[in-house]
Amino acid sequence: MKQKKIKQNIKKGENLSKDFIQRGLKSGEVIKRIYQKRENVTFQKPPSMSKKIILIVIVLAIILGIISGLIGGFLILVSRRVVLPFKGEINLDQYLPKREMTVETIKNVTVTPDVRVSEVVKEVRPQIVTIYQKKKEENKDILKQIYQPDEILGEGLILTSDGWLISLKEVINLEDEKAEYVAIDSEGNVYPIKKIIFDPLTDIIFLKIKAKDLPVVKLAQKEEIKIGQEVLLLSSTEMKRTEISQMNYFPYKDERSRIKSIEKFSDFLKLSDNNLNNFPQATPLVNLSSALVGLKTKENLIVPTFYLRNLITQVLKKGDKLPDRTYLQRPSLGVNYLDLAKCFGIADKRFKDLKEGALVYGSPKKNSPAQKSGLRSGDVILKVNQDNLSQGNNLSELIWQYEPGSTLELTISRRGETKKIKVVLDKIKE
Repeated sequence: MKQKKIKQNIKKGENLSKDFIQRGLKSGEVIKRIYQKRENVTFQKPPSMSKKIILIVIVLAIILGIISGLIGGFLILVSRRVVLPFKGEINLDQYLPKREMTVETIKNVTVTPDVRVSEVVKEVRPQIVTIYQKKKEENKDILKQIYQPDEILGEGLILTSDGWLISLKEVINLEDEKAEYVAIDSEGNVYPIKKIIFDPLTDIIFLKIKAKDLPVVKLAQKEEIKIGQEVLLLSSTEMKRTEISQMNYFPYKDERSRIKSIEKFSDFLKLSDNNLNNFPQATPLVNLSSALVGLKTKENLIVPTFYLRNLITQVLKKGDKLPDRTYLQRPSLGVNYLDLAKCFGIADKRFKDLKEGALVYGSPKKNSPAQKSGLRSGDVILKVNQDNLSQGNNLSELIWQYEPGSTLELTISRRGETKKIKVVLDKIKE
């Protein structure tokens, strides 16, 4: 019985297998027909884009966006009206804030050196006078009456509108006290010189003529004068551009040239060009601001005029009352000294560490203000009142600012100890 059932089951399995095979063939035929009609229906997966292509597309989009923004911004700046397709003209002013423009105009005038020199010459020449010895009126020959160029004694500058002039003592003949002089201005006006007043220190002289409404020269301040500065040596007929090469200059002859004194002028200006012999004595030196810097000596040095403040005050106050050919008052201290700011290599231990100050050299003069105040040889003067002695302010310059009779406080160093002493200035003897 069991064997019979087993045979029956095997036969059923074979039948089922045949049925599945037949159905499978039919399903395959159906699938085959579907793929044969793939022009209408497809089951294929679309290919994917690579990362490189995606990056290129993004970059192109960004570039096109930037270009479009620039073009749009340019159009807005150039014109506030834009025409768009299908839209017509659009006025952008109603969508944007109003533009405001501020125009700032700066007036900048550049003057070339040549132009400025020409302006200085034009401005200063009318302030220059030429000085001659007065002609004798009894000369009947007209040629003898004319003041000739080779007869010029020197030149001067108009200091005040009422006729005070400034020049140098070497222009006149001191030995001939009876000699008379005239000053001739740029317009040919001849003025007799009525009075001569001397500065006992710098050899500057002040001359008085009778006049009014004269053009007046400006005086340069010391702070305006610099080494290397361009200046003009300007006479009534000649002009030379040059530069200041040294200040506080004194010709060195020997070691004693280092010794300075309040009563002796030794602070000249030196020019880079020393070929000045064709210029008259007392030819003015001016800067490019048309201000008087100094007067040329016969040694081709320049006497600076920025030391004349007190003298000019004396002239304006007392000049008309002073007799002819008198001297103005200059202060006197009565010591010789060494300017430590210009003395290098001192080995003496008392002074070698001092870079500035006035070292009293030798004993003060007998009965001088220095001796009366107790100054000694070897003292170092550090201050005059509140002013420090320095490279730009030596003892002479500081003392020259005061008048005779002034009481000063000197700060000194004596053997390493700082002291203060009082001194009453005297006047330079004529």
